[in-house]
Order: sequence, then structure tokens, then C-alpha cells
Amino acid sequence: MFVIAKKTDDRVLKIKEIFQKLEKPLTVFYIDCFDNFDSLEQGESTALTYFLMKDEGQPLFFNNLPLPPYWEITTDGLEGYVYDQGKKKARIQFRQPHSERTIARVYWYDEVGKCIWIDYYSAYGWRICRDFLDEEEKTVLRTFYNSDGRDVLVEWLQQDKIAYFDSQKNPTIYPNRHSFLLKVLENIVDREDILILGEEILSLLPSSKKDNYYCLVDNVTEADKVADQVNQVLVLSPRSSEDSPYKHLYGCALDRPVPVKPQAMIITNSEWVEGLEKLLLHFPEIDFHVGALTEMGSRLTNLSVYSNLYLYPGMSYDFFQELLDKSTFYLDIQHDVEILASSLRAVERGILLYTLDNLTHHEEYKKLETCYDTVDTLVKNLRQILNCPQLYGRLVARQSEQLEIARLEDYRTLFDRWEKKCDCL
Repeated sequence: MFVIAKKTDDRVLKIKEIFQKLEKPLTVFYIDCFDNFDSLEQGESTALTYFLMKDEGQPLFFNNLPLPPYWEITTDGLEGYVYDQGKKKARIQFRQPHSERTIARVYWYDEVGKCIWIDYYSAYGWRICRDFLDEEEKTVLRTFYNSDGRDVLVEWLQQDKIAYFDSQKNPTIYPNRHSFLLKVLENIVDREDILILGEEILSLLPSSKKDNYYCLVDNVTEADKVADQVNQVLVLSPRSSEDSPYKHLYGCALDRPVPVKPQAMIITNSEWVEGLEKLLLHFPEIDFHVGALTEMGSRLTNLSVYSNLYLYPGMSYDFFQELLDKSTFYLDIQHDVEILASSLRAVERGILLYTLDNLTHHEEYKKLETCYDTVDTLVKNLRQILNCPQLYGRLVARQSEQLEIARLEDYRTLFDRWEKKCDCL
């Protein structure tokens, strides 16, 4: 499967997660990436690295960097260093996570300690690019290599020109990055069925190939804008109308057992969270995680005396995702607007939602069995789940059915219809 996106975002992460669960191969192509090639993960590509793709290998461990005899490599844990008779010859920047000490970049120095070129290493462990620097240590020339070390692409940054060399070393000159990007996209769509993440990408693709295009959007409004330019539109939201002509695939419900120590999550834009103290008192066996993008008011911070409450003011989106993956319950009981589309992110992961009829942030939640009139009723029913964990799976299944959360097999059925083709130039 071939995905084209502007840059990495939440939709890219969703698609990658689904394909990982399906154990299907996936390539993601970014149209706005002309730098930071070392940050690309396995299965990711750009216009300047597409022709270098090789689906085998592992990141290069820093101690395996090819060096002249008797040169020495050391590390302080954060970076690596290369020395020759006590003189520093290079600095090694590690890939994330740094603890694995694999190479992202190598900065090479001349006799006076000035950086003269930078080597970039791919997630497959081989050098893909070298930047040549001028007197001010700015990149003026960039060369890309295939896995055999052959020059395949040269970019003159000051002139904004690119030369591509075929297997016979015959060059084709492109006047700028944009023209080269269009050529690469033309080659891709000739060989692939494409899943497009973003309306603006369609303007870069030849309209004659629309039968090969599938577009992923967040809602029906976006779908209406692109429907006549693609074969099929996939909408990442529940079907709000029976008249919707589009394929809706929302979330991916997975089996999630109740752990010994259940985790409940609340994301709020207000210090007013209905019934929070009562929940803390009634359920000492549950850890309650309350996050916000800003500082928190005293109505929340005063509750920190409870040992089962964890407050996260100034929460980042990445940390929100991390907590969500560990959650058993999501409580949609906060006043004010919903932030981070938090309850949607929870139910699409198959996390059981509890909410109140007068506070719920989405009208469709009112039809759920776990939507209650009062906090007391919510407490009573939540206790039933803890006393009989088998109920959890049944409620999640009914929640997924009522909210039209897709199953993993729904995605498999759809993507199995797309044949994977050769993805080389």
C-alpha cells in the first residue's frame, strides 16, 4: 500500500498503526520533506529518497561506522565522537531513541575543526546522503547514494537544480525541486494505487490516473471537495447520515481486558469536572488521570490529596496518546468544550466511555448504555463492571456497534482489494 501525505500527522500515525496490526506492508511518501532524511523511519520516503528505497537492513550501530585503521570511536551516551591520534575528526548524532546508539548523521571536520560535510544514514543502516558545506558551513551541494554506494542524485542548493542518474549513469536535469517532485509522483502513480492524505496533494497528481486514487478525509465536507477527483473517498468519522455516499471507516476497536489496576482518563478545558471527587472516593482501585493543555484551577488541584488522582497540566499531545493507550475507561464528564477530540480518540481505540446526558460532548453518545442522568447512576454501573469484568468486553462491543467503530477486519477487507505493485523508478 502506498500513502502520500504532506508531512507526518495524526492521520499518518493512524494508518501506520492499522497496517501494523494487519501485518501488511506500507510505504508513506512525504511531499514536504527535503531535509532531515535521517529522521525517516523504515517504510517512509520522500522525493529525494524514493529511488533509494530498500526494504531490508537495520539502523547502523555507531561502533560499526566504517573508519580508517586506528581511528577511535567514543561516546558520552548522547552523541558519538571519532578521533585520530587525539584530534576530533567527526561527531555522530544518534537516532531516536538515543539509548540504542544508532547513527542518524555524522559531522566530519577538517584539520582546523571546521565541519566540511555531513553524512546522513537511513533507518536501514546505509549512508543515503552527503552534504558538502561552504566556508560558512552552509550546504551548497548534496549527493544521494543507493545501497551500493553509487551516486544516484545530485542537488545544487544555490542553483536549485537536481540531476538524476540512471543505472547507466546518464543524467536528467530538473530545474528545481518542484519539477523533480512532480516527476517522482508521476512515476509513483503509474505503478501504485494511492491513498492520499490531504486535498492539496491532488493538485500535484495527474488527473488522468484518478481511478488509482483513494482519499482519506476527516469528514463529509472534506469528502465532497475531492469526490470527483478520486476513485473512492474514505471518511474517518462515524456515518452521521444514512445518505452519505462515502465509505466510513472510523477507529479500530480491539479487545482490551480490564487490568488489575484499571486506568480512567479525563481531558478537560475547565476545572469543573462533574462528580470527580465522588468517583475518587468510591473507586480507590482505579487510577484517575486528568489532563489539560493549560494550568489547572484550584477545584482540581485541591483534589490532589487523593492518592488515586494524577494531574497533568500543560499536557502534550504525545503524552495524551501515551496515556490513552493505557486507559481502561474514558470519562466525558467535564464542563466546557472538548479538547484534543479526546473522547473520539478514546472510543475509536475501543476504550469504554462513560458520560452524562447533560454534559456529553457528542450527540451520538446519548444512545450509549454508558450515558447516565446522574453521577450516582454512573457510579453504580461502573461498580458492576469492576465486580464482573466480563461485562466490559460486551459493553465495548455494543459501543463500537452503536458508534460504527470499524473492526480490524473491515480494514483488511478494504485494503485487500488494492494490489501492491512495483514501487521503483
